Amino acid sequence: MLKDQNDLPMLAHELSDLIRGINGYVNLIPYNSVTELAYQRSDKNAMLEFYDILKKRGITATRGLKKAMILLLLVGSCATLIYD
Repeated sequence: MLKDQNDLPMLAHELSDLIRGINGYVNLIPYNSVTELAYQRSDKNAMLEFYDILKKRGITATRGLKKAMILLLLVGSCATLIYD
């Protein structure tokens, strides 16, 4: 999620209106900042507020995985590819 770009409460309401009734979920992934771009990661409170709005409006949402979990998933995926 990008700070002050797509983490605004009004966008959480708009998104929930758009996808209500669709069988799916929203995964809120924090942006990984790079020096070459001016974008910044949403702060934790903004992400939690966005998440809470979606949940209160009946939208299944998850928050981005921690780096350690992503590494475990990647290692597991590589092992699966090697052994399949």
